[in-house]
Amino acid sequence: MTAQFPFGSSVPSRRSLSKPLYEDTYGFKDWQVFYDTFDKFPDTAPIPQPPQANQVTAAFTKYVGLALTQDLTPQAALEQMQRDLTDALARPA
Repeated sequence: MTAQFPFGSSVPSRRSLSKPLYEDTYGFKDWQVFYDTFDKFPDTAPIPQPPQANQVTAAFTKYVGLALTQDLTPQAALEQMQRDLTDALARPA
């Protein structure tokens, strides 16, 4: 885990991986809060993603790629992405 997240930029899904990683050297000050939530509130469940999540991800990937390959200027990519995101989120689920 230290190779994957050398600066403690993520909380691993397994507590057993987090304890040695974050206890002394890396990570967030209150990293254990993530796991305490499951202990203190056993009915905690995942929050479902919105129905438009796939469209949002596709727009982000498309326009960031076009900007990085210089097929569009960053400004044009952001403007077109904003249009696509607005359209996607305006449609009812």
